[in-house]
Amino acid sequence: MPPFIMASPSLAVIGHSFVRRLGEFVEGRHLSRQRRPAHRAKFSNLRIPGERVTFFGLGGACVAGRRGIVPALHGWLDGLNLKAIYVDLGSNDLCDAAVDPESVANNLISLANFLHFGYEIPCVIIGQITQRIMEPYEGYNRKVAAANAAIRRRVSESAQGIFFTTLRGLREPLASRFLPDGVHYNSSGNDKYAQGVRGAFLRCLRGTLH
Repeated sequence: MPPFIMASPSLAVIGHSFVRRLGEFVEGRHLSRQRRPAHRAKFSNLRIPGERVTFFGLGGACVAGRRGIVPALHGWLDGLNLKAIYVDLGSNDLCDAAVDPESVANNLISLANFLHFGYEIPCVIIGQITQRIMEPYEGYNRKVAAANAAIRRRVSESAQGIFFTTLRGLREPLASRFLPDGVHYNSSGNDKYAQGVRGAFLRCLRGTLH
């Protein structure tokens, strides 16, 4: 392939503001211009050989409802030929105290089926919903844990090609991984986030993700 033709993405990460911020972290936008090249060399395409990774993150995006991500995905996914997609959604849905963890799990499975069968993406990875240091209401993190357990259970009952994964170092809400807002990852958290997504993609590509 001539060097001036950019390869189409083969892997994608989609979701809410965490994904947008992860893409910015990978690009080194939080660093000075002098430090960006070395950072990009370390994180470019999540260091997955032969693959190109793209990020699609919408602030406040939900799995379903008024801020559901599906309408925005239609145009964005058209024309892409992805090997795998990582989905990070659900935390904003659960900010509504009336939303049930089981319904979030069901909606994520429906989204995964939509991506797997509708867009013929062979591997759909549902990432853990992240607990927060600053809960929007008391009991939020308990509902997140319940939702993750429900997702894991529903994935085990779902079609081949749909998976659930947790992120090492981010399974519990550690203050050292978060910005002062208690919601979003800092550089240390995004480093762990990038490593976790990279590991999930590699296991998917190797056929060892279960």
